[in-house]
Amino acid sequence: MMKRLLILSLCLLLLSGCTENESIRGTISSAEGTANTTSSEGELTETAVESSSNNGDSVEDDLPGESQPAADTEDASESAAISLGHSSENIYESTFIGIGCRLDDSWVFQTDEEILALNQLTLDALGEQYKDLLANSSYLYDMFATQASTASSVYVMLEKLPLQYSSMTVDQYLEVSVQNIAGSLTSIGLQNVTATMATVPFLGKDTRCISVYGENGETPFYETMISIKCRGYMANIYSCSFGADNTADYLDCFYEVETN
Repeated sequence: MMKRLLILSLCLLLLSGCTENESIRGTISSAEGTANTTSSEGELTETAVESSSNNGDSVEDDLPGESQPAADTEDASESAAISLGHSSENIYESTFIGIGCRLDDSWVFQTDEEILALNQLTLDALGEQYKDLLANSSYLYDMFATQASTASSVYVMLEKLPLQYSSMTVDQYLEVSVQNIAGSLTSIGLQNVTATMATVPFLGKDTRCISVYGENGETPFYETMISIKCRGYMANIYSCSFGADNTADYLDCFYEVETN
């Protein structure tokens, strides 16, 4: 139990940089209307991100990334239909996101009650009050699992997209996010952090992701982040490992489930 608590504390330290009243690791909301880009000369420039409510143009015209299918450009007004996933023993499923994850017995999942506690929610809120609390939360843990023998972790977080960014595609979201991850992880103690765009197999197809490398002292740290857009939210799936890069193996444990 003590080893599990130590690993969870380390994982939460790594996560602490992405939940302090800002969007995850400096993504679209924390940019306060700007996105950092690098010029061909290597100089950091600042590009304005115009709200679609200001000039009638889609935010897609102002952000990097490839266009996505129609299913990837939903209206954020649907976000009130959010529901959290369910973890039981070593299986997690979310009918809101449409994914599940099955890990072996070496992993420990946070229970539904522990996830609520991470989200600063309690079972005291019921019915419409509970739904309102979920809908008004900008960031929510949906799943959190740790492996004691390796200090690896797999977790899922939901980030609510502001209405003016409802047309943002997954590619655009990742392109904005990758610019900020290295600085965020460096600020909480990792060294030699790099973050790059990559492609990994996920749910049976090649999927764009953010691939992260860093060092915790002499121990290498690896992380892969995949995003899924669902009804006004970005569901961010993180696969993390220390020592060896096992992130792809953990992502293989995910599968599709029917959405509600």
